[in-house]
Amino acid sequence: RWSRADLIFNSRATRATFGDPPAVDARGRRTHVVYNGVAGPLAALPVTYDGSRPLRVLLLGRVNRIKGQEVLLEAVASLPAGLRNRVEVRLVGGAFESVEREQALAELVGHMGLTGHVEVLPFVSDPTDHYRWADIVAVPSRRPESLGRVAIEAMGWGRPPLVSAIGGLVEVVADGQTGWHVPPGDAKALAGKLSEIIQRPELWRGFAAAGRARYETLFSEHIAAAAIVAIVADKLKATPRRGRAGVAREAETSP
Repeated sequence: RWSRADLIFNSRATRATFGDPPAVDARGRRTHVVYNGVAGPLAALPVTYDGSRPLRVLLLGRVNRIKGQEVLLEAVASLPAGLRNRVEVRLVGGAFESVEREQALAELVGHMGLTGHVEVLPFVSDPTDHYRWADIVAVPSRRPESLGRVAIEAMGWGRPPLVSAIGGLVEVVADGQTGWHVPPGDAKALAGKLSEIIQRPELWRGFAAAGRARYETLFSEHIAAAAIVAIVADKLKATPRRGRAGVAREAETSP
């Protein structure tokens, strides 16, 4: 039944995971990349960070080793005291499968001397208030993300994402234009980039507007919907019309 089906991937990274099939194979089947459409606010929030107060860093995500909460904590803990006092972090999310992992993360904050700098907060279904609080959003994933919904949301809100250069995140964030890339799992590199962000806000003042424009152009819901509709329309045009009897026979013989 699906032997003539086209394939739609949500990123080039995902397509590569499936062996990077050609755009059109020998049987005429096509592959496409359509980024997920992500709901966002009507407009980006204003940028308020100018270096006169602590930088507010938000990390939204399931509490596990993949999402890299510990990497961000290590990076913040390694900052010189003067810079460490100029950053505030919110870790928002739940472990879901066990509260022990959440408790361990909260204990790690204290063990690393970051009490007062880092808040560990529970999962929320609507993170609007957290995006309003934040100046930037960290996505320090240790393993590839198929795309990176949080980074997309962040750009929609006008909050530049600081992401691991891995998987679909590389496609979402334009390094040095809408946010920043750092090597995955590299707390030292992450700390270095945080230092620059804290001390040189003038270097990234335009990132919020650029990120919002990128969100609207590539990742908004109507863009994704239009791309899917176009693919389906092209497929229907290329597929010969058959009578109901033929369709019924195929359905009866298909596994």
